[in-house]
Amino acid sequence: MYVSMRVTPDEKKMITKYAAAQGESVSKIMRDAFFERLEDEMDIREYKAYLKRREAGKEKFYTHEEILAEFGLDGQI
Repeated sequence: MYVSMRVTPDEKKMITKYAAAQGESVSKIMRDAFFERLEDEMDIREYKAYLKRREAGKEKFYTHEEILAEFGLDGQI
């Protein structure tokens, strides 16, 4: 698939120099940046959903001591 985007000459120079400094193609740099941004947004969305579950009391939390005791490791670590 081919995708294009418009950038100013200064932006193009910056992107090209960055890609060269990284030893990567402009295409790979832009693709990686897009997917990193997408992953960040998905993480934020999941975190917000988690906060809502926590607020609603739908999440159970355990202390380190409770977890160690559950597995019979209390006092060993």
